[in-house]
Amino acid sequence: MELQFLTPTLVWEGFNPKKDPLETSTIFSKENNNIVSTGTFFTAENCADGKVRAFINICYDKRWLDPRPAVLVLASRSHIKDAEALINDFIDAGCVVCILDFNGSFGGDFNTVFPTSLAHCSYPECNLHLNHIDGSAKNSPWFLWSKIARRAITLIEEHPLIDPERIGLIGIGKGAQFAWQVAGMDSRVSSLVAINGGGYLWRSGAHRFTMGTVPTTDEERA
Repeated sequence: MELQFLTPTLVWEGFNPKKDPLETSTIFSKENNNIVSTGTFFTAENCADGKVRAFINICYDKRWLDPRPAVLVLASRSHIKDAEALINDFIDAGCVVCILDFNGSFGGDFNTVFPTSLAHCSYPECNLHLNHIDGSAKNSPWFLWSKIARRAITLIEEHPLIDPERIGLIGIGKGAQFAWQVAGMDSRVSSLVAINGGGYLWRSGAHRFTMGTVPTTDEERA
C-alpha cells in the first residue's frame, strides 16, 4: 500500500466530533463518602462491521449544585492506578474527574469495545501497531484514540455539572502522547498536562534516557 504523508489538517479533515449521536448507556452509578462514580458507554466511531463503544468513568461530589471544571484523564492499563489516585485530589479541588478507557485496557467488567476492523487499536494488539502505519496516519491507533477522546469531550461537555468552557486534559504515558494532538486540534480543551509523553516517539542522539532513535523506515516516518 502506498504511504500518504498527511498534515494534521488533512488527517482531521471532515471529522466533526459532535455530528453523530453518542448513544450513551449508563451502566452503573456508585456512591462512597459523597463521591459519585458513574460508568457510561458511548459510541465513539461507526464502522461497516460495528461500533467503537467507549467506556468512561465520571466522578464528582454529589453535593455540588453548580457547573465545575472537568479533567479528562487519558491513561492506559499500566497507568490506570495513577489515574485513579488523582480522583480525590481533583474532586477536593472542585473538579469533575472523567477517566476514559481509550484502548480497552481498563480490565475488570467494563472496557471499551472495538469491532474486528479496528482490533489493531485495542489492547494488547495495539502494542504491535504503535510505531508504524498502514497507508496513512488515519489507520493508526493514535488517530483513533484521539477521535475517541474528542468524542468523550462531546459527552462530558453536556454533563450538567461540567462547565464546557473549562475542560482540561491529563495524559499519562500513551495517553500523554496523543493528548497533545487532541488539545492542538480541539478548541474545547482549555488546558493540558502531559505526563511521561512529549507527543513524539523518537528522539535523535544516543542519550541513554531517550525513548528511541530516529525513525529509520517510511512506515515510522509517516
